Amino acid sequence: PAPDPVDGEREGRPRKRKSRWEKTEDDKPTVGSALAVVQGGQAAIKAHLASIAAKLQGEKSGGDPYGIGAADGGPSPAESDDPEVVKMYAKYVDITDRVRSGYFADERPEHARSPSPPPQYDKHGVRTNTRELRIKGRLEDERSELVGWLVARCPHLFRPPADWRPKKKTRKIFVPLKEYPGYNFIGIIIGPRGNTQKRMQRETNTRIAIRGKGSVKDGVSREPGSDYQEDEDLHVVITGDTEEEVDRAAVMVQSLLKPVDDDYNEHKRAQLRELALINGTLRNP
Repeated sequence: PAPDPVDGEREGRPRKRKSRWEKTEDDKPTVGSALAVVQGGQAAIKAHLASIAAKLQGEKSGGDPYGIGAADGGPSPAESDDPEVVKMYAKYVDITDRVRSGYFADERPEHARSPSPPPQYDKHGVRTNTRELRIKGRLEDERSELVGWLVARCPHLFRPPADWRPKKKTRKIFVPLKEYPGYNFIGIIIGPRGNTQKRMQRETNTRIAIRGKGSVKDGVSREPGSDYQEDEDLHVVITGDTEEEVDRAAVMVQSLLKPVDDDYNEHKRAQLRELALINGTLRNP
């Protein structure tokens, strides 16, 4: 299947209206682009991709950082018998060309654009979410997904850029604090000495972090460089190498976000027993 340009999923929260600056199925390729000539047949697409590949490779020395061209000097994805490979490669070439050009202006008329989100600034006062930066970020994310798709689908035809690394998969699950105020979700997820959190991470090969309002207690030191996303509601962020790993971790986390009465909460009793064992206060029945 083709890659999904959306990095993560948001669970536990109603779906928001999609912004108009995000890519939609109705987006049309630029006239003269690789995607625009796909319908012209294999000859047209091959000629177009070959010209772009030659241009990019000719302007760069010491290898091809854009991944345009063939793997090990053989044929390129443009010469594949699989029409989906040809189409996805054409899309990749178009996005690569645009990212490389550095042109990220939104050419739609003002009335066709949705309002910009509230401005965000870094510690130097520079805005970090201008329209151009949002477009650039979306294109770079989509390009990375396309590289991963091509590497997996036709490794014998496609050589990825030298600086490309597979992007981590993420999932954001909101904690239902409004529905269950006062319930100790953080303690249930982290566990005694962090053991519950560590066990889930070990068993699923993921990283599980609690972020949002209330995720850091007053007076507690923060990890340098970490974004605690305290402008958002309390949530759990799961990061993994594959969707399958993230799915397994999400199931574990979601099971802990369903409050259970203390009289029937086996998980909480096990945590208390573990804590007593750590503290050396466990009493045998």
